[in-house]
Amino acid sequence: MNVSDLDRKLKDVVPVFGVSIGKADDRSTWCAQFKPEATDADRKLAAELIRSWVEPPPPPPPPTVEQQLTALRKAVLAGDKADLEQIEAALKG
Repeated sequence: MNVSDLDRKLKDVVPVFGVSIGKADDRSTWCAQFKPEATDADRKLAAELIRSWVEPPPPPPPPTVEQQLTALRKAVLAGDKADLEQIEAALKG
């Protein structure tokens, strides 16, 4: 679990110092540490955000060396004008 995503989202909308996660599979153990200026509405909003939080999917893995070499070969074989930009685009793609 990436707590920093939830922490960042809470900090964007309510005055909190941060969030703590007790047990990842038990939302009742998750809580926000509010700043003194937090209102009841802020607290309710934070509770709703925590209750409804869906962790974003992990990023895709980086390409393997074999995939990178295949992309490089394709870029080079695409023609005499396979410059650095084409190779970089192929490696990213």
